[in-house]
Amino acid sequence: MPTDKRYELLKKELQKYPYAVVAFSGGTDSSLLLSAARDALGDNVLALTWQSEVTPDAEIKAAMALAAKLGVSQQILSESFLSNKQAAANTDDRCYHCRAQMYEVIKKAVKNVDGAVVMEGVNTDDLNDYRPGLKAAAEAGIVHPLVDVGLSKKDIRQIAKKIGLPNWDKEAAPCLASRVAYGQRITTDRLSRVDAAEMIVRDMGFHKVRVRLLDDIHARIEVSPEEVPAARARSMEISDLLCNLGFARVEIDEKGYRQGSLNDDRKQRNNG
Repeated sequence: MPTDKRYELLKKELQKYPYAVVAFSGGTDSSLLLSAARDALGDNVLALTWQSEVTPDAEIKAAMALAAKLGVSQQILSESFLSNKQAAANTDDRCYHCRAQMYEVIKKAVKNVDGAVVMEGVNTDDLNDYRPGLKAAAEAGIVHPLVDVGLSKKDIRQIAKKIGLPNWDKEAAPCLASRVAYGQRITTDRLSRVDAAEMIVRDMGFHKVRVRLLDDIHARIEVSPEEVPAARARSMEISDLLCNLGFARVEIDEKGYRQGSLNDDRKQRNNG
């Protein structure tokens, strides 16, 4: 189906709802959903952006700028991730507890908005990964219009580019908690060290960067596959810089960046 028709199909789907409340992170998926909701429903749209210790400040600022550009009303909901003991424990179902908290806060924020339907930018590719947050979404009655019209991540990027969204090719930016291996408790110190380590590696000229915290002294660096040789060549330099953050062991992941790589570790552990 041509890109224009797929966008029209999405808008038609959104016209079913009297008022759209979009869980808006500023990523490509939620940006397309927000844009389509605005085009389909006019002023009957609200963007709600979740802010906590696991959300980089740069992501919040980018989401605010894009909501303003799209001309959509926005609210920032600030809640403490670390106060959610079940989420901070960082078990395999961490995202379930975090999302359940987020949906509860969102629904309270819009309880007086007539006809409000809370939705988020889940796509069909997300259904093929380990996503405990989807269980929380189902329990809270969150709708997924991108899934309902069958849009994959590739489809979303194509449509976003066609309609002129500035972040159509933005890389996925999951929360900082996703960098910490399951079983390692989420703490302010661990989050800040991961954030600082990623900034260091990016400042070295690498573009797609994840620093996976396997334990307090062991970090695994992921860069895009084409940048792996360069990272390998500079591994000693990277190790020296990250040593200042308390990492005694730093390794370069030879497979390169891949979304949800800690889920791969989880599968290997469970199968073992």
